[in-house]
Amino acid sequence: MARYLPHTFRGWLLLVLGVGAALAGYATLLLYATPRWYQPLDPRNPQVIDTAERAQNVFLDLHNKIGRLPQGSQTWSITQDEINSFLAVQAAEGLDPARARLGQISGPMVILEDGALTVAARVAGVPARHQAGGVVTITAGVAARPAPDTGNTRLQVALQHVRLGALPVPATAVEDTIARFSAALAGATAHSVEPALITQLLQGQAVAVPLKYRKHLVQIQDIQITNGKLSITLALAHPESHGTP
Repeated sequence: MARYLPHTFRGWLLLVLGVGAALAGYATLLLYATPRWYQPLDPRNPQVIDTAERAQNVFLDLHNKIGRLPQGSQTWSITQDEINSFLAVQAAEGLDPARARLGQISGPMVILEDGALTVAARVAGVPARHQAGGVVTITAGVAARPAPDTGNTRLQVALQHVRLGALPVPATAVEDTIARFSAALAGATAHSVEPALITQLLQGQAVAVPLKYRKHLVQIQDIQITNGKLSITLALAHPESHGTP
């Protein structure tokens, strides 16, 4: 094999440049690629519309369970199909191409499996052949961790990977994209998200999610992600849980 290797500085330089060009080309193909598993639901599909309406009832049930927290902890569940149908319909109603160009998202979807949450959507400004932008994917493990100084629990997110298209990238390289992605997703679901909270979660910190019911603080006591299902157990929190972790 040695006879095929270059024997001069110029030869080695050309080899390195050739390998670098090939790797850059391969990375570009991955960046512009749409992952095969990325298949957001069609908001015009009658079954998706029906499931989205069911999801709204599931969210109403969450509100009712929070109202019963003074009686004890409450567990609430929602399926992956209900989440994706709800996101598809909400995104179709609230996001249009003009707003997408301003940094919004289109085609949001989630995957729930084995303790991990994957969130993906097309984000304007991310290189892609699609006019709505490239697919940004964030996968993270999510768990409720006991706080060492109180009887409460805090939400912890262990970021597993971030991809632009099919290209794996470090989270720090796309921090701005993640912030826009999170803000747009929150906008699609009509819920606000504190930027500082997103930053803390992405850094792997265990944080007290600021939830309130009337004058009571609410904590996420447990969170379970199985294949296609999310279950959250809520309970009233001690006052010590409110504030910076």
